[in-house]
Amino acid sequence: MSAMFDLGVYRAAAAAAAHGHRLYDVRFPPIHLPFTYTPFAALLFVPLTWLSWDRLRLVVGLVNVAALFGSVALSVRLAGGRTEWQSRLATTLLLGAACLWTEPVQQTLGFGQVNLVLLLLMLTDLNLPDGSRAKGVLIGIAAAIKLTPAVLIAYLFVTGRRAAALRAAAAVATTAVLGAVFLPQASWAYWTHDVFGARRIGNPLYVANQSVKGVLVRLLGPGLVTDLVWAVLAAGILVVGLTWAARLHRRDRDLAGAVVAAGAGLLASPISWSHHWVWIVPALVLAWEAARRSHAITVRAVPLVVLATFAAWWIAVPGVPGRSPLGLLWLVPARHGVERHWDLGQSLLGNLYVEVAVLTAVVAGALALGRRRSSEQITHAALGLERHRRDGPPAP
Repeated sequence: MSAMFDLGVYRAAAAAAAHGHRLYDVRFPPIHLPFTYTPFAALLFVPLTWLSWDRLRLVVGLVNVAALFGSVALSVRLAGGRTEWQSRLATTLLLGAACLWTEPVQQTLGFGQVNLVLLLLMLTDLNLPDGSRAKGVLIGIAAAIKLTPAVLIAYLFVTGRRAAALRAAAAVATTAVLGAVFLPQASWAYWTHDVFGARRIGNPLYVANQSVKGVLVRLLGPGLVTDLVWAVLAAGILVVGLTWAARLHRRDRDLAGAVVAAGAGLLASPISWSHHWVWIVPALVLAWEAARRSHAITVRAVPLVVLATFAAWWIAVPGVPGRSPLGLLWLVPARHGVERHWDLGQSLLGNLYVEVAVLTAVVAGALALGRRRSSEQITHAALGLERHRRDGPPAP
């Protein structure tokens, strides 16, 4: 059974919180990592201390697999896939099995992470009717546990669902108050200091950091110039991403809009570990639905390309004995600053998720622009034909 190091940190931190010990000043077993989530998350994790370690790993593993298939089912529904329950079930099982062997999912399972559960919460919320009074609450709870889902609150806001966005923000505020009531010292430390310390989460240089800042640090090294370039790029990515997401939502493509918004958040975040990229699950569903409805070979090949890019291959990694299910980005030397000395081929592999996300955005934008120009030309020609029919041919 997997070591589930992150689950061990959750459990140890929850035990510390339950006994009134400091939460953010110590490093927890099994490998002495800091607790980086909110005080509210530590309160939620207290039930993890009620089970033995072996039983807990089994339960968390099963919950994560169930969350994966639940996320696929919700994505299929939100994408407007097949309406017959038999076809929807078959699609869910097929894509769920494929997603199970993607690197972000394998990393989440291996570390005992919460990413799939948070994804399930967000997709459940997005499947609620826009008029529901519960809309936004689950997204807020997800953001209250691990701050990265907060980009979905912005997505609700820019798509005109202001009440849902306010409910999500209220959920975050409520959980912060709960944390302050039960863990006042930890809450003060987190919200006044630790929440701003991205370095506390880990070294942004490490290959597992698949964000724009990770790429910049590996190319330029850490420093003020890198931070300034990243800040400008991150702001631009969020603005463009949320604008694009809003347009997709207006075209009744809510899942695509959410994936774009989440992708922008992953790119803009100072640290986005590879297991944060579980949004590959709904992205693969979108690719599958697009391929199913298209006759173009290139479109039908997209799901296979996406799967091959993010798949967990049974490979040998430099410096790691044996073989294990890992992504292509792990075929490069890593740790101890070696990422600063990659050659071109290693850089292409080591920044794979960022490159694929940016390339997808550029291609999709170009195709959308091309379709818009084609539509404008057709409209112009139709207007010209109508004018010709109305006014007749020009006088000789």
